[in-house]
Amino acid sequence: MKLSRFFTLLLILTMAVPTTNLDAAKPKKRSKPATKKSASGAAATSAPSPEPSLPKSTIDRTTPPPAGPLPKVAPRKVVTETLANGLKVIILPDHRQPTVTYRLVIKSGSVFDGGKPGTAALVASLLNKGTEKLSAEEFARQTDFLGLKVEAGSSEDALSITATGLSRDNAILLEFLREAALSPAFKPEELEKERLRAISELVQKRANPADLALRLRNKLLYGTHPYGAHATPESIKAITRDDLIRFHETHFLPNNANLVLVEIGRASCR
Repeated sequence: MKLSRFFTLLLILTMAVPTTNLDAAKPKKRSKPATKKSASGAAATSAPSPEPSLPKSTIDRTTPPPAGPLPKVAPRKVVTETLANGLKVIILPDHRQPTVTYRLVIKSGSVFDGGKPGTAALVASLLNKGTEKLSAEEFARQTDFLGLKVEAGSSEDALSITATGLSRDNAILLEFLREAALSPAFKPEELEKERLRAISELVQKRANPADLALRLRNKLLYGTHPYGAHATPESIKAITRDDLIRFHETHFLPNNANLVLVEIGRASCR
């Protein structure tokens, strides 16, 4: 009797638990899109939709439009003065930014190198590498601290020094420019550093076809004229400190220079 009740209870529990449909759990296969068949029985694909047509332009692009009125340009007033010592000063007021730029141009470049090409370039590279008052490290540290920049370079006809900084530092910027232009130290250790750098640049230029072509062009055009001369490692090695001092004393004269000022008033210049 007890055994029959047990089987009856087991049957009731089995009927109460829902059965899992395994077929429903399987992923269904995607049905292939139906293809229409033509009258001959062959499958036919639907034709692509036509692209939208753009409206025709009414602008005649065969002739350029008429030019508009020319913009009005108001040239800034340039003040030019020649000081008693012969220095020509060119002032260009421009107060759009609180900066000031000095550019001192010495009207003597590499054409005055004489028999040692590269002299003017070495002089320019050493102007901000120490003065009679400041070493090269002190000069660089003080200008960097104030955000000032004093640089020099040379070309065939001129040697220039450019000093740039904020207008509020105008006085000290002018002092750094004066030190670099009038009191360069040309210290032997700094000369040797710049000599090695110049020789290294010349060696690198030998692998540059454009530079070789430029030198050959100058030689063919100018021959023995200083424009046709160019520095070599040998000429750089032959330059002495006395050559640099002699070049500086000969050409750094007020009546052989122009001073250009930008973004500074006339009264401040004086």
